[in-house]
Amino acid sequence: AGTLTTVGAKTTRYQRKGSVVKVSIDVIITDIGNGTTGINVTLPVASVSLATGIWKNTATNVTGAIAVLAASSTAVLTAFPVANTQRFIGSSEYEVA
Repeated sequence: AGTLTTVGAKTTRYQRKGSVVKVSIDVIITDIGNGTTGINVTLPVASVSLATGIWKNTATNVTGAIAVLAASSTAVLTAFPVANTQRFIGSSEYEVA
């Protein structure tokens, strides 16, 4: 992934019940810079295994996958078309220790 020049408003919410975390992501890209291949999001609790989710660009209605990396606190919104001021929302559910 490249580098996003400016990320505007962003919200990450999560709920943990036992060993499962549900996370929702809401981010607005103010200036895309050269970061057009994905967005990395830091998760509140590290996952113990690979998980997936889905994101949506609210301006274009394009959707794509979220990859929650195994043994990591990172979720990646995978390759997507984006322009400045576009909003992305997404969610995933993953297992934690």
